[in-house]
Amino acid sequence: ESLSARLAACEPSVYEMVRLAEEEALACGLARRHGVRLALEAVLGHDASSPRATAAVKELAASVHSAAAEPRAPVATVLALLDAAGAAALALNVLSVLCFGDALGSDALMAWEQRQQQQ
Repeated sequence: ESLSARLAACEPSVYEMVRLAEEEALACGLARRHGVRLALEAVLGHDASSPRATAAVKELAASVHSAAAEPRAPVATVLALLDAAGAAALALNVLSVLCFGDALGSDALMAWEQRQQQQ
């Protein structure tokens, strides 16, 4: 059964979606990080209907995933990428995917929150 069929069948929470995507990646012989990327694509592409939009979603998911691994201000970088792509409304789900998939540590979120409070 394909990942999209599994997601459609159960309408999962973001946490469950990340776990399903990671299971799918592992079942295909890929690393967990590929599952995180699949989950990002699902969150970012829920409205993508054309091949061009799908390609843009994949590119944004790759950029967001890479930004989360940056040692300096990953949360701010991810939020800026989403804002520039017109996807700022998806920030909570994107950050949730990154946290649940261990691509972004909770320490990075706490550091970002502290900087926001200081400003």
